[in-house]
Amino acid sequence: MRKIFTRCIFATLSLLLVASLANAQLKPETAAVKGHLVRTTPRLADIDNTTMYGAPLLITRTSEGPIMKGRHQEETEERLEEEMRETILRQYNAAMRGQNPTPPPVQSPLQTPTTTLGVNFDGDNAPGLQPSDNNMAAGPNHVIQIVNNTSGSRYRIWNKTGTPLATGILSALTGFSGSGDPIVLYDQLADRWFMAEFGPSACCSQLIIAVSTTPDPLGTWKIYEYTDASFFPDYPKFAVWHNAYYAYTNDFNSAGTAFLGTSVWAFDRAAMLAGNATAQMVRQRINIPNMIAMGVVTLEGMTPSTQNGLFLVPSSSTQMGIFEVTPNFAGPSITVGAVANMTVNAWSTAGSIPQQTGSNLGSLSPRMMFRVNYRNNGGTESIVAAHTIANGSLGQVRWYEFRKAGPNWTVFQQGNVAGADGNSRWMPGISMDGCGNIALMYDVAGKGSPMTHPSIRYTGRNASDPLNTMTLPESVIINASTGFGGFRWGDYNTVVQDYSSAGTPNNGSFWATSQYANQSTRVANFTLTGGCAAAPSIDLGTVSLTAESCVPNNSAIDPQEQVTISVQLINNGTSPTANLVATLQASGGVIPITTSQNYGVLASGGGAATRSFTFNNSVATCGGTITVSLALQDGATNLGTKTITYTLGATNNVVSENFDAVVAPALPAGWVATNASGSTMWVTSTTSPFSAPNAAFIDNPSTLSDKRLETPSFVPGTGAKINFRNNYATENTFDGAVLEISINGGAYQDIIAAGGSFTAGGYNGTVSSSFGNPLGGRQAWTGNSGGYIVTTANLPGAAIGQPCKLRFRIGTDGSVGATGWRVDDFTVSQPACCGAACVITCPANMTVNSAPGQCGANVTLPTPTTTGLCGPVTLTPASGSFFPVGTTTVTATTAAGPSCTFTVTVVDNTPPTITCPAPITVNNTPGLCSAVVNYPMPTASDNCAPQTPVSIQQTASQVPVAGSVACNAGGIHTDNSYWRAYNLAPLALSGAMNVNSIQVGIEQAIAGSGGAQPATIRLYTQTTGTFPGGTRTLVYSQNFSIPDQNLTTMTVPMAAPPSIPANAVLIVELFTPDGGGSNNSFFIGSNNSAQTGPSYISAADCGITTPTDLATIGFPNMHIILNVNGSVPGAMTVTQTAGLPSGSVFPVGTTTNTFQTTDGVGLTSTCSFTVTVVDNQNPVITCPANITVNTPAGSCTAVVSYVVTATDNCPGVTTALTGGLASGSAFPLGTTTVSWKATDAAGNVSNCSFTVTVKDGQLPTITAQPVNQFGCVGGNATFNVTAVTAPNAGGPLAYQWQAWNGSAWVNIAGATTSSLSFSNLTLAMNTNSYRVQITGLCTTIFSNVATLYVNSLPTVSILASRTTALLPPESVNLTAVVNPGGGVYQWLKNNVAIAGATGASLNGLTVDDIGTYRVVYTDPNGCTQTSASIDVTGLASDNLYVYPNPNRGQFQVRFFNQANENVTVQIFDAKGAKIMVKAVVSSGITYSRIDIDMSSKPSGTYVCEVVNSAGKIIGAKKFVKHN
Repeated sequence: MRKIFTRCIFATLSLLLVASLANAQLKPETAAVKGHLVRTTPRLADIDNTTMYGAPLLITRTSEGPIMKGRHQEETEERLEEEMRETILRQYNAAMRGQNPTPPPVQSPLQTPTTTLGVNFDGDNAPGLQPSDNNMAAGPNHVIQIVNNTSGSRYRIWNKTGTPLATGILSALTGFSGSGDPIVLYDQLADRWFMAEFGPSACCSQLIIAVSTTPDPLGTWKIYEYTDASFFPDYPKFAVWHNAYYAYTNDFNSAGTAFLGTSVWAFDRAAMLAGNATAQMVRQRINIPNMIAMGVVTLEGMTPSTQNGLFLVPSSSTQMGIFEVTPNFAGPSITVGAVANMTVNAWSTAGSIPQQTGSNLGSLSPRMMFRVNYRNNGGTESIVAAHTIANGSLGQVRWYEFRKAGPNWTVFQQGNVAGADGNSRWMPGISMDGCGNIALMYDVAGKGSPMTHPSIRYTGRNASDPLNTMTLPESVIINASTGFGGFRWGDYNTVVQDYSSAGTPNNGSFWATSQYANQSTRVANFTLTGGCAAAPSIDLGTVSLTAESCVPNNSAIDPQEQVTISVQLINNGTSPTANLVATLQASGGVIPITTSQNYGVLASGGGAATRSFTFNNSVATCGGTITVSLALQDGATNLGTKTITYTLGATNNVVSENFDAVVAPALPAGWVATNASGSTMWVTSTTSPFSAPNAAFIDNPSTLSDKRLETPSFVPGTGAKINFRNNYATENTFDGAVLEISINGGAYQDIIAAGGSFTAGGYNGTVSSSFGNPLGGRQAWTGNSGGYIVTTANLPGAAIGQPCKLRFRIGTDGSVGATGWRVDDFTVSQPACCGAACVITCPANMTVNSAPGQCGANVTLPTPTTTGLCGPVTLTPASGSFFPVGTTTVTATTAAGPSCTFTVTVVDNTPPTITCPAPITVNNTPGLCSAVVNYPMPTASDNCAPQTPVSIQQTASQVPVAGSVACNAGGIHTDNSYWRAYNLAPLALSGAMNVNSIQVGIEQAIAGSGGAQPATIRLYTQTTGTFPGGTRTLVYSQNFSIPDQNLTTMTVPMAAPPSIPANAVLIVELFTPDGGGSNNSFFIGSNNSAQTGPSYISAADCGITTPTDLATIGFPNMHIILNVNGSVPGAMTVTQTAGLPSGSVFPVGTTTNTFQTTDGVGLTSTCSFTVTVVDNQNPVITCPANITVNTPAGSCTAVVSYVVTATDNCPGVTTALTGGLASGSAFPLGTTTVSWKATDAAGNVSNCSFTVTVKDGQLPTITAQPVNQFGCVGGNATFNVTAVTAPNAGGPLAYQWQAWNGSAWVNIAGATTSSLSFSNLTLAMNTNSYRVQITGLCTTIFSNVATLYVNSLPTVSILASRTTALLPPESVNLTAVVNPGGGVYQWLKNNVAIAGATGASLNGLTVDDIGTYRVVYTDPNGCTQTSASIDVTGLASDNLYVYPNPNRGQFQVRFFNQANENVTVQIFDAKGAKIMVKAVVSSGITYSRIDIDMSSKPSGTYVCEVVNSAGKIIGAKKFVKHN
């Protein structure tokens, strides 16, 4: 019992994975979970809506959200989602800059459909709860609406007239405390109902799904629970599809604080409809642009698409994306296809929606609204979808119809509905009926004209209306009288197609639900009149085989046969064909001979015609199939393709038994009934046969039993199939039946475990292992088939040509019984074909050379020749495979069975590759004529290089011990995967590692009826992140079988060893599938020895969907044995054949080194390289120091001797004079540079030089240099030099003065003395430069340069302050105006210097100062200039001047004495008495001054009179005296 590691234990593990999931945000994640059938409910009409099957009915939602989540968590999730919406809004609106969203189309007045509003009533409401999430479904007889409600998700059921039939809480039906976001769907393909909601997020990712068991929603329901890893699946949207129920969710962590991404889901619809105990779910979390805005496509109508699930996503403001999701429930796995984008009219994201009063409402723009609907209308596949977009500051509806053109979806039409009243249209629902008519419903609100509370309206179009328009005028479902006080609005508004009967659409009739006013909802039915456009509809009529080329004819199409078939086409449409042409397609194994036939005009309502087609069949397998496809074209209208599938050959029954040739209860001859336990045995029975009178029957007792019915022995051929009518009624899940086979006398095993497969009517569940049923844990038929079904199975390949028996086996537990099991019309059939027996001949053995760089070659194999009915030939290894060097046997096997072999020998003719280092050049060691040289060894490789084995383990011991665990049920393991992660980088491998085998520890392997335990080795490399997180890439997978064994290890060779990069992280997975079908039991080998890395396990049935460290779940001592054996490239041997080894002393010069390598077949290669030691050391040459000597007396040269030496690291150095004079030469006056070079044997050169300076021993000397001279224009200047000669100079000195003319020194004629004089200087001589050349015996010297500076004379003038002609007592000022200033002044009067007059001005000159004035000015340069003269004169006047007047008795008397006369001055008082007389002798000035003093006289008025010597009065003047 220690091995029963139950799902309950593993269920707790999901809590341990929260942290890793939170760290995997927005990364792809794949999960597969089996949903469990929790219960079959009582009739819905009988459900107690106040409890959950006796438990309290938990109220899971309030106006603030799910209680279990708490207000804070709900607000956090809504905030995160709103942030994502805002991000999309910003992205979309940014993308819209510079674009103009498409305006609403102009509504056409033509072809306008009319409408009838049918039943129209209030639905449920969601008081105080936001949003309402209202949605609905309609079937032939019922309408169901479901909404969020404070009492839980609440559903209401009405009949088609609006009469209420039931109201309930979904939790009361399911028994789970759901958290809302409910969905209801009508599955028209099965005539069943579907309801779902998510569980409380504090638990886990829990989705609760209810599926009705009958078309009556008031009946019983099957309740399934799906629990994934710990996250919260918000906003779940579901869809009906022909092969699954699909959904998507926006995933948050369980705390609601982080968005993880969007998941797409697929649920095993067939298993749920059948009520199986488990129903597989597969899910993948994706990360694509704008994923939270996508929609899942749901099927309407009865004709399903051949595609898998479809999802629509607004990739950008100009693109709509679509992608396909493919589930594999058997795997289980899920594949998400790439997003294919379609260009749509540009749009921008709408903000919140204004209403007449109150706050704005949420728009959910740009989300695709629930539902996105698909319809296949007679060959035309369409998807209709709608969402809210911006209309300025308002919202408007954008709707689309997409159509499939070939393999691709395209935009067929699109349009906007905005209205002209200034109100918003938003939150649409859309649907299409079977005629292609489209209905569109939406909400309306705003402050337009008129202002509108949140109301509901609809529009529509007929299929024949102009594209891109909604031609129906907007119609009202209900107008609201109040507004809404919240923000979250609606979410799920829905329009669905009406159905008149199961799967039959009531074209033109639609049902809709939406929110309005203040959290009220409405349910309405409306009809678009206009009906279906008349069109032909072509069906296949009678098809018959009319000609066969193979003889004898067998009334069947045989492999590779030419045949003719006649095909009748019938027009069941509402209009005739115009010119119907059927074209035979070259596909499905058909090679047309007749390419097309004209069926012409077929009348509507059943018009028919028959034409013949001849073709060759390219399929060579007896029992294979071909598909005849006829493409139908009626003029320009494509009417689709009709297909006819043929099985090749006639059917030959190997065994056929209808149990009718015996009298019940006897069994036919050869049929044997046995019991392992139980009393009653298999018999024939006349009760309820499929074909009267009998059927084989066994009861289902309420006691433990194991009852078996064996067939007679038979030998099946290729293509053999089992077919029988199957009617079982057993206790569901606890009792069941299986089909087993014995091959060649071996033990019976399940038909599937033996390699067979069901093609129809296969197992529908798993038998419980909890109550002792001998079939416990196995897949089986269990429950009730609902009458006879057809079961068809392919026999295992191992059975072909072997004697076989089949066994029908039923197992029951010891409790509830049931009717039992009936089998009828049993056959084992196989095809029989016209043609000769198969003979295959292999080609001759082949020899090829290995491919360049490879230890083998990809070989294209010749095709074996066949005759007869062989079918396809399979080559193993396949043509084009890689064949290693050596000989490989190829087996050619025909589909019919015969085979042959031949060999392929690959010869290694590729020599090894050896690579020497590049030529090496080094310098000599300083001071030596050589160098020590180290070089890298050459590298060698070969296409068939030797391999070095590598073994990697993480456990110290490789011996398994008891104590392993597995996820299992009743000792039979379920799906388990064991994992190890090996980081190769620290191993420092020499190259990529080939994984040659995997060593697996085995504690216990017990094969049940299925024989050996199947298992799979999968190898991955870690792509991103750290295992077990991140992502990994599958690089290799291999299936193998584990025979019975205990406490051992098993080495599994890799058929095609994969190559793993040396620095990769290698992930090894051992997968053991569920052993329930064959009672297999497997436990991996482990021990508790030291391990260097964790041991991991994953088991979905136990709640672990990702690899999890066993130590973290309570098994720290379970160290699994899962080891890797491989090889890495080894080293090639390299031998030196010439030259010096690395590290030797290499002489100056070039040495050639040669190496050789040899591969395993004796092929050799060599390479060489050179080592050159360069003498780059220059010789050393030594010159003497610089030499200075004087000339001897009487000579102008000197003889100088010197010595130059040279040395070098290598012999052979020479010296040579390269400049100057040799030693002992007579060196001239001045400095001579002497240069020598030394050259060694390698051509290296060194140079040296020195100077020999010969000085003049009789050199003249200047003792006083000429100095700069300064002069003025017109002046003189003299330059002087003083020089002496050396003793014994032998003669006088010669002088020659020179002037600089701007480019050269020029001798001045006649200037040959020690002085140079200039007179009458001019400005042209200013800054002239001069020097003197002095010549002695040997040497001429030059004096310093002296400069003559000649200054211009200053300018000077006199400026009078007024006229210089004066009257007494006037005065005048004289001012000298000079340039330049700053000099010295001397004023002259009448050419005589005025003492002290050295300023720039003479002021106050009066008639006393009459004369001629000049000023002499000397500027700062010493240059002098005299101004022009200016005269000061007296102004002639007849007036007599007495002043001052009045006075105190002392005053002057003046008059103009031009005649220079002597005069007399007379003073008279006021009485006329003469009181004073003064004679005045002329002073010779114009205005003579006469001073009068009468201070002794009294004050008064007096008269002064002047008379000349003739007594003539010259003038008289009155004056006043004051004392």
